[in-house]
Amino acid sequence: MDKEVVKYGDLLIQYATEYGIKIIAALVIFIVGRIVSKWVSNVLSKVMHRYKIDETLNKFVENGIYFVLMAVVVMASISELGVDTTSFMAILGAA
Repeated sequence: MDKEVVKYGDLLIQYATEYGIKIIAALVIFIVGRIVSKWVSNVLSKVMHRYKIDETLNKFVENGIYFVLMAVVVMASISELGVDTTSFMAILGAA
């Protein structure tokens, strides 16, 4: 019984180090990407305010840019986890 516990403990440590680093990297990519996406959309919104673009169009473009950038960030995070994202990219490219 002790051998099984040690075996499963070693297996758990192996999987935790192998996949834990990937999960942490994916979370870092997601968090940093979300911050950068929000920053870029805010800067774009401020530029459009400066040129007195209509508020409705301003919000539409700001949200559109944010969601497109977030789609790229999510795809990068998923790719970091080891999921093959080529088919997802093809679908997004066709849309």
